[in-house]
Amino acid sequence: MNLQKKREDLASLLEVMYLILFATITAYLVLGRTAFPIPWDAMMKTEEEEIRLWSRLFLVSPYYLLGLTVLLRYLIQKKYDWKMMILGGIVFYIGRYIWQEGLHSTILLLTLLVVGAYKISWKKMIKLYFLVTTSILLLAIICSLAGWIDNYTYVLERGTRRSFGIHSPPQFGAFVFFQILCWWYLRKEKLTYLEAGITAGIAFLLKIFSDARTAYFSLFAVAAVMIWQRYRRQQLLQKGERYQMNKVWSAILTLAHPLAAIIITGLTVSYSVQSEFMIKLNSWLSARLSLGKKGFDVYGVRPFGSYVPAYTHAEEEKGIYFFVDSSYIQLIVIYGIVVLAIVLLAFLFISSRARIQEDAIFLWILAFSAVHGMIVPCLMDLQFCPFLLAVFTDTSDSKGMEIKEIFRSVKWIKR
Repeated sequence: MNLQKKREDLASLLEVMYLILFATITAYLVLGRTAFPIPWDAMMKTEEEEIRLWSRLFLVSPYYLLGLTVLLRYLIQKKYDWKMMILGGIVFYIGRYIWQEGLHSTILLLTLLVVGAYKISWKKMIKLYFLVTTSILLLAIICSLAGWIDNYTYVLERGTRRSFGIHSPPQFGAFVFFQILCWWYLRKEKLTYLEAGITAGIAFLLKIFSDARTAYFSLFAVAAVMIWQRYRRQQLLQKGERYQMNKVWSAILTLAHPLAAIIITGLTVSYSVQSEFMIKLNSWLSARLSLGKKGFDVYGVRPFGSYVPAYTHAEEEKGIYFFVDSSYIQLIVIYGIVVLAIVLLAFLFISSRARIQEDAIFLWILAFSAVHGMIVPCLMDLQFCPFLLAVFTDTSDSKGMEIKEIFRSVKWIKR
């Protein structure tokens, strides 16, 4: 076996190692949002409250094993691309610097995963993410309905909200929403009217049992676009024509994340109790505008964010509630304006590439994640939204998968 062949085999093994770590970290983060009584602190910390070495190797910052795997992936490649290697090094340095300045471990994790996903099939990553997350989500639903774990229930004036083994109904809705987006990405043009109808049915069930309004409205909109995409593609196929997205629409969808950030930030900053329209809008958005405005007034806007304590419904009985629900307002206040700019540039790059590759469905998916992110804080949470990781991946394979292909075992090594 010559040196080139050995290097290619080792590069393939390192890709497998990265994917295993990606799946492990995803599973850990998803389980952390469930009611499964896993004694994480007892397993991961010593009696002196110090993080155990194995935890630092696999699951928590500084993610030693993931960092080593990413480094080796760049040093040992099948075919070297020096420009991308330099760019990856720059991105890692920036992410590490922001992590040290802001002390948000999420930044380091996302940086390592983004840089480490270089040249890996995006479809393979989404399939792996979908299988891991959906398996845990279904298990949580079954166990909560069986009474084996807590099914957190909140009784409000507008009705009863159930979370089905997840920490809260909005989080449950976010999980379902993003899993359906991942399913849509994997199926793409092969998605049927039946699957679109099931999506609308799931939205209806979310409204009845969890009152997850953001996920409810978002999924109905997703189902409508699924139907339109299916109808339009079939119509063109009968005429023997190729589907091409309207240039104006594709441009708008490409700019979805920056536009969403501008809109929700503008509404939050301009919120005033003197405006009846603002008061009604704030009420419809469950006080998100007033809470976001309070975040700006109290903590201001800094390059690398501020520590912002969250007082959720657990403290609401004491008359205390403060939580910034918008992903973009969280990015500004908690993570800082520098991180916001980088995240928006990353999504703009991913969307622009999808437009160039004429991947209309991925553009729609990214746009829906942007609108959803205006209301729900999930864009920086890997357990909910994986799409930020697409920056360095190989997104060239835009064909949909058959259902049996999705549930077939992951082909770790591509030969």
